[in-house]
Amino acid sequence: MLRRLSRRLLISYVNWRILLRLLFQEAEVTRSLSNVIKAYTVYYDKSITKTIDSHENWKEKEMLARKSMPAVTDKTEGFVSGLDAVQVKELPSEEEQKEESGQLIENAKKEAKQILEQAKQEALQSRKEIYEEAKKKGYEDGIASGVQKLQEKTEEADNKLVQLQKDYEAMVKELEPQIAEIIAELVENVTGIFIEDRKDVIVYLVEKALKNQERCNDFTIRVSKEDYDFV
Repeated sequence: MLRRLSRRLLISYVNWRILLRLLFQEAEVTRSLSNVIKAYTVYYDKSITKTIDSHENWKEKEMLARKSMPAVTDKTEGFVSGLDAVQVKELPSEEEQKEESGQLIENAKKEAKQILEQAKQEALQSRKEIYEEAKKKGYEDGIASGVQKLQEKTEEADNKLVQLQKDYEAMVKELEPQIAEIIAELVENVTGIFIEDRKDVIVYLVEKALKNQERCNDFTIRVSKEDYDFV
């Protein structure tokens, strides 16, 4: 392939030189004919003459053309002077291409695996942080909620106890007159004794009633004016 390219370049260069030479010759002939035609109409001093060497002019033009062309590469055999040698790199073999492709694929797989592994680690770390934060927040919220519920239950129990105490006192206050009458009637029916004049019996009954009432700290005892000092 390299030789074929060199031949084509050589043929093109030779054809170009021939064409250039023909063009220069045509220009010289035209110029000479013009001088011959004008020679009869133009007066010129014969003592001042100059000989034009067409061969010399051709050499000058050829030198200028060579200077305008790229530098010559002498190291390549078969190349014409004045033309650049085409640097052709040897193509890798099929086995080398397969090996290089396999290496590229392997590197791409390794890089993709590293990226995937890094993404997994970041996801796990992020999930762990979110879990710990939620756990901490839930624990704190749970404690606060538990304390609040305990306070609410305590207040509710205290309020209920106060209300029960009020209800009990109201009930006792309401039943006191009835209880006194019932006791007097029971004593009279059981013993046959009318206790209106038995102050000691009344005191005994009152003391017994007070001893059986452990829940109350304050008691109200109702007696007649005649028995007030004695009781």
